[in-house]
Amino acid sequence: MSSPLRLDVINQCLRHGPQAVPLTPKAFTVLRYLMDHGDQLVTKEELLNAAWPEVYVSDAALKVCIRRLRQTLGDHSRTPQFIETIPWRGYRFIGTIPLLEATPQPRPTADRSRHPSVANQARNHRRGPQPSAPIGAEQRSRQPTSALPTLPSLLSPPATTHFVGRTLALQKFHQWLDSVFRGDRRTIFITGETGIGKTALVETFLETLKPTAPYWIARGQCIEHYGTGEPYLPVLDALNRLCRQPGHEQLVATLRQHAPTWLTQMPSIVTPAERKRLQREVQGVSRDQMLREMAETIETLSVEKPFLFVLEDMHWSDYATLDLLALLARRREAARVFVIATYRPHETNGDPHPLKLLKHELVAHGQGEELSLDLLNQAEVSDHLTLRFPRSEFTPALARIIHEHSEGNPLFMINMIEYLISHGVLRQDQGRWELREEPQQLSVGVSANLQEMIEAQIDRLSQEHQQLLEVASVAGLQFSTTMLAVGLAQESGAVENHCAHLARHAHFLQPAGENIWPDGTLSTHYRFVHSLYQQVLYDRIPPGRRTALHLRFGQQLELAYGSQANRVATELALHFERGREYARALRYRRTAAEQALRQYAYREALNHLTIALELLKAAPATVEREQQEITLSCTLGTTLAALHGYASPMVERAYARARALCQRVDTTAQSFPVLRGLWSFYIVRADFVTARELAEQLTQIAQRDNEAATLLEAQRALGYTLYLIGDLEAAHEHLLRSLDIYDPQRHGAHAFLYGQDPGVICRSHYALVLLLQGYPDQALHHSLMALALAKEQRHPYTLALASYHATVLHQSLGNPQRTQELAEAMMALSQEHGFAYCLAGGMVLQGWALAAQGQVKAGLRQMQEGIAAYETTGSAIAQPYFRALLADAHGKNGSVKKGLQCVDEAFAAVRDPAHYIYAPELYRIRGELLRSTPHLSPMRDESAESCFQQALTLAHNQGAKFFELRTLISQSQRLAPHERRNGTQQQLASVYQWFHEGADTADLRTARALLAVRA
Repeated sequence: MSSPLRLDVINQCLRHGPQAVPLTPKAFTVLRYLMDHGDQLVTKEELLNAAWPEVYVSDAALKVCIRRLRQTLGDHSRTPQFIETIPWRGYRFIGTIPLLEATPQPRPTADRSRHPSVANQARNHRRGPQPSAPIGAEQRSRQPTSALPTLPSLLSPPATTHFVGRTLALQKFHQWLDSVFRGDRRTIFITGETGIGKTALVETFLETLKPTAPYWIARGQCIEHYGTGEPYLPVLDALNRLCRQPGHEQLVATLRQHAPTWLTQMPSIVTPAERKRLQREVQGVSRDQMLREMAETIETLSVEKPFLFVLEDMHWSDYATLDLLALLARRREAARVFVIATYRPHETNGDPHPLKLLKHELVAHGQGEELSLDLLNQAEVSDHLTLRFPRSEFTPALARIIHEHSEGNPLFMINMIEYLISHGVLRQDQGRWELREEPQQLSVGVSANLQEMIEAQIDRLSQEHQQLLEVASVAGLQFSTTMLAVGLAQESGAVENHCAHLARHAHFLQPAGENIWPDGTLSTHYRFVHSLYQQVLYDRIPPGRRTALHLRFGQQLELAYGSQANRVATELALHFERGREYARALRYRRTAAEQALRQYAYREALNHLTIALELLKAAPATVEREQQEITLSCTLGTTLAALHGYASPMVERAYARARALCQRVDTTAQSFPVLRGLWSFYIVRADFVTARELAEQLTQIAQRDNEAATLLEAQRALGYTLYLIGDLEAAHEHLLRSLDIYDPQRHGAHAFLYGQDPGVICRSHYALVLLLQGYPDQALHHSLMALALAKEQRHPYTLALASYHATVLHQSLGNPQRTQELAEAMMALSQEHGFAYCLAGGMVLQGWALAAQGQVKAGLRQMQEGIAAYETTGSAIAQPYFRALLADAHGKNGSVKKGLQCVDEAFAAVRDPAHYIYAPELYRIRGELLRSTPHLSPMRDESAESCFQQALTLAHNQGAKFFELRTLISQSQRLAPHERRNGTQQQLASVYQWFHEGADTADLRTARALLAVRA
């Protein structure tokens, strides 16, 4: 049946029967370009150039556009009918949508609230009937729009006292909130210069909501002092605040159900026993999984009542928080989630700032909006003065002067007014405000900029209060009175009284709640009203005094947290760095990096490690310093491998530096992880000679130390290397030794240290060795054990690798159906977690399975795209194998010339065919292709036979009975029945009789059938 869809070229929309379905201009351009190149791969670059000519946007823009087109078309990325994704490369249009050149119907109205699109109707139809009552959190569903309460009944009249010039902005906030109540998620960026009133606007908006209105309101603050170093700092801050409010039990229960990984980072919320249990359960959870956990938690909470998430000063945000903000904005499910992010635009200038890039993408694709606050005009300044000084005649003249000096900056304006009051220029007499000087004379003595104005305001305070605020600025944007008392060497009670006075009268501080330290100390918290106040005060302190205060705060914080000091590692690192206590700063930077790695926050870990290495330069040139650099370089190598892959030259440089230091200081204890990291680099780059040298050095170190953990890794590394160079007997021996050592309980932590569980991967490699040695049943048994253990360990990358090796095993056994099943599961897991290596390998193996099952054209195309994607990872270890599979598929499709070209490319990627495990197959496939060439000359025929002989010789030398059998099958299949009693037939019979298991495998069945034929 033909599709009811038509592309209306004139009106640039889709038509579903008579109904028009609007498309954005970019979506129409992308769809038309794909349709014009139907059944062809269209790269991302082509589409970006077609839809965004001469404008730079990232791939995310295209992904959003494709996703919206799929929604409109009712298409799905897993089972596409119109737009097929070619991972890492581009897209292909595989459907049919006729063009409609003339359109008798009028264009649809732009009022989308009255005329929902056909796509939305279709999506709702596919989702099925929606319940009208609130849905349980465990169902992870959303309330339908019809069941949501209307907004006006939940609002109080706007709070406008002393708050002027933002009426339109407040109206926009209420419009956004109205749409959030209907199930439309919103992400709003509030931007403006320092002192423009971003926070005041947000607070005024929140004050307009009735106290009894059903909202979750979470507020998090990004802190400049901590930079990008502490993952999810404002998010965890917001969650901890929410968990201290009445009714927090539901939040904790939802976190426990949907986001257990996050609860492990909130020690004040759960008991130590539960936290320890949760840490065991979530071991191996990936960064993407963490992000999804929090997104699902927020969305689940929003079913009962809207979730308002305020993130302030996002120009100082860590990368991990930006990733969460991006996910919340981009998820397609309906959710009553309202994210408000404030930032200063000048802080995002210079190098490409991640917040700037994210905001641009979200706004450009309709997933976010920006509200830029302007300076107040003179009339708005006058309105403020009228509210502040009612029934005063001086307002118009004073407004002109204040606007002229402040340029309409609200913070500057307020400080000028306070300056005039403190100097008696503005004075209240019998309830009425008077201006004691002529307005034209007021410019004399008024500071020229906001910083000078704040300086003047500070100078009006008593010496005691000035000193308190200066010490507080060293403690941080937000601080505890307990810490402040330590810095001032005063009683906590007196410090609390001073802070309360300043919060009430001087506009510097505001209360920020209470907190209990691990040592049981209950401390009141305050924060500076604006970070500019803190910065001005901080800059007033002489450098020597600042250094002493930082050191004192670091020591006090370390003492208060005791054994839990690692919880505030980033803060401690900062205080000790600025207190010039570099040894302790270095220790806490290392701790912070390790914590970031456990949270899969690799960019934050990289930031900590970079600072730590810089700190190390200030330490005396001792053996201890170089030992620390070795450890840091190893951790840096692990971090870079996670960010860029083990094939990255940056990974090699990090480990090479560590190795050079090891040789210089002669430290054998640290050389093992260094050599282990270098081995990973060279094995992935297919430099088997260097990899073997490193694996043998690892084995020597492990045997000398006689420690189970190092013996396990060394035997596995050497065993896998020997397998790849074709020494199957030795590989079998070393891998079996590694398996004998492995204990899942003791060695599961290796998944964190080296990125994969050694027992699982060792068993996967052992299965491949057993297969080639001629034990297919045992190979299948160990492969299944590896998969089961990987699933039990709950480490995503380990499971992806185990799935990859299991897929290779079934491909080698000639089982296309099982190969396809495993490849599809592996690709889904790899797409979910961003494992480019396994995703590309899965594409190649899935393509082979498709070709083997008769879908030759689709299979060849998939294999080619998978190989191209694999090349982008920089890895070389599987290149010959993948190209051999492609050559074999070309041969079966009759494209002998292409097949031979692929074999030549495979051989070009092999440094030494005599020492490469897959070389027998390369020679066999070349022989098959040469024998398949029509009109062969005798010389060509001899060339094919020589390939088979080469394959047999190499397979025999390797001890690869499986390859021997397969090569003899290839030779025998080409012989006429009366020729099969020659030497080839006898060899085939001899090798076949050697096998004592695997009778039902494809190769043994074929051999049995050939031997049954008599001349």
